[in-house]
Amino acid sequence: MDRLQLSQGLIALGGEKGIGKTRFTLKLANHIARKEKVLFLSYQDYQENLIKIIREMDENISPNLEVNTLMEYYGVGSLMEIINYAESKSFTTLILDDLTCFNRNEFHEFDERGKDAAIKALGFLVNQLKIRLIFNIDIHSSHRYHIPRIRDFNWSRRIINDCSQILALYCPAHFGITEDENGNSLAELIEVYNLKNEDHSEEVIQFDNRKTRIYNHGRN
Repeated sequence: MDRLQLSQGLIALGGEKGIGKTRFTLKLANHIARKEKVLFLSYQDYQENLIKIIREMDENISPNLEVNTLMEYYGVGSLMEIINYAESKSFTTLILDDLTCFNRNEFHEFDERGKDAAIKALGFLVNQLKIRLIFNIDIHSSHRYHIPRIRDFNWSRRIINDCSQILALYCPAHFGITEDENGNSLAELIEVYNLKNEDHSEEVIQFDNRKTRIYNHGRN
């Protein structure tokens, strides 16, 4: 995880639905928490299960990491709740698991204006708290091998412009691609595409799941 250099400010992490963004960001949260205080917010799961997932991946959970599943849904009140709570606990990184679950009503998704407003609100949190904020978002690649591109971050037009960094998670085995053209196994390969960063340069960072233990037989 040390090879993944994170910017400050607002960071988007995208990936196809079911590829394992929650597990990856839980692993990342526990890693970051070795050096700073991290708040992991989830609106789609409960605390005990998320902690169980971290224990599957890592032997220890950092005391600097808090997993919180009790915050209010998206709205002015929730933003103030997050600001007050984060300030009182001196968190320096906030991770929001699945931005779409931040919405109060799962049967009425954010409309286009609401999507832009949500990204703008996250930017407000970053500026107000002077923190790093990472959020997960589903993307859908049109590439034949499902390789993520920056244009896939089209949930809101503000993501590409407002985020200081854009990352995408890619696992060939998730799409049934288990070997490369030379017959080498891709079963344990995890790739993170760094599509936008402060250096304006793209890179691909590879991880071996046998070492990181991010995925088990069932993906979350």
